[in-house]
Amino acid sequence: MVLQVGFNMRKVTKGNVTIKLWDLGGQPRFRSMWERYCRAVSAIVYVVDAADPDNLSISKSELHDLLSKPSLNGIPLLVLGNKIDMPGALSKQALTDQIAMFVKISEGHIRGGGQICLSNLVADCFNCCLLFF
Repeated sequence: MVLQVGFNMRKVTKGNVTIKLWDLGGQPRFRSMWERYCRAVSAIVYVVDAADPDNLSISKSELHDLLSKPSLNGIPLLVLGNKIDMPGALSKQALTDQIAMFVKISEGHIRGGGQICLSNLVADCFNCCLLFF
């Protein structure tokens, strides 16, 4: 397993659409910088490591802190459950329950009241989705 250290940026172009993606490191020394990279973005994708259930409370706390920033109010949020297939990982249902409970608490920070999509496809969800890969 390779941990993301620091910040990487990549542009992806498909047809006439270009998306700029920032991959931000999750280590404690980088977390204070997340808000700067998330201001004025079209969406935030937050990845939760399902194979590290001991750090789920830290992940939820950091997400809550990020969403409490006034500059991020109204930005659509996509929560991705990663490594769901690894031994010892939380089940899809356990991770869904944990994140759904958190999103309900934080729904004031998500435009549209914090809709939750519990599927493997983005589909029709716009504001907050919980996906697994």
